[in-house]
Amino acid sequence: MKCGDNILILNLYNQYYELSKYEINVINKPNKDVIIPFDLEQNWNELPGEFAMMIDATVNGKPIRILFDTGASVNVVNKNSFENLCMNGLPVQSFVKGIDVQNGIIALAQELVIGDLKMNNVPFHVIDISSGVDSIDKLMPKMDMIIGVEWINQMQEVQIDFKHNQLIVPQKLSKNKHCMPNMFGFNKTSYGVEVETSKGNVILDLDTGSAFSNLSHKYYEKFKDEIKDKCCLDSIGIAGAGGVKRMKIYRLPQFDFKISKNNFLLENIAVETEQSLFANDGILGLDALMQCDKII
Repeated sequence: MKCGDNILILNLYNQYYELSKYEINVINKPNKDVIIPFDLEQNWNELPGEFAMMIDATVNGKPIRILFDTGASVNVVNKNSFENLCMNGLPVQSFVKGIDVQNGIIALAQELVIGDLKMNNVPFHVIDISSGVDSIDKLMPKMDMIIGVEWINQMQEVQIDFKHNQLIVPQKLSKNKHCMPNMFGFNKTSYGVEVETSKGNVILDLDTGSAFSNLSHKYYEKFKDEIKDKCCLDSIGIAGAGGVKRMKIYRLPQFDFKISKNNFLLENIAVETEQSLFANDGILGLDALMQCDKII
């Protein structure tokens, strides 16, 4: 075992030890389906399709806009909001992987209210969400707080209704007798779906925090020769928590696939040539997910 692994394990132990002193993620919801409206907020560049899923909430009685991000494995709050919302900081360090690793602390939102849903002692990682480059940060969306897979897991089921722009936390878990489920979780940190393509089935992560879908380095390695032969070489700039980087990509003119019996088409999709955060074949961003009326 490497020294870095020992440090990570010790840090996780310290996190669990401090959190064990509290009754965390206490949920109080009404005896009905909870409806949570969301806005598809125009993103930073004001380009077609550049949206972010934002919901209104209160933390400790103070209003805040929250990014709903199924690509985020943990809940995150930036340092300024942590202070302004008077959250309970714990004496333990945390590490969050973005463009680079961000160091911070764990904090509890003593009361988080989203729609008719109230939670107490909800853990958040307090980090600097900015890229650290002022000229880039001015163009990025204002991300005061993010809820991700960690919050969704507590709900057990969250439906995304793009037809009516609302999240639904059902009173009873859904059951579909007519088809097998095609969505699954990975170690309670991400959600993926198996999609059918002309080259065989691939696994794509659901990522409402990304405006656009892309295909990963793993997909590139599978079909490298064909991609190099048929696609145009390009590069993209990526900005996020911890920095900015430039990545060489190929542009795939069309990527068509099926989920169950539904056909999808994405145009001019990026294929990454370098390792990234995603372990599967790529991500389905809002450009793909918004083609669905509802995701359950």
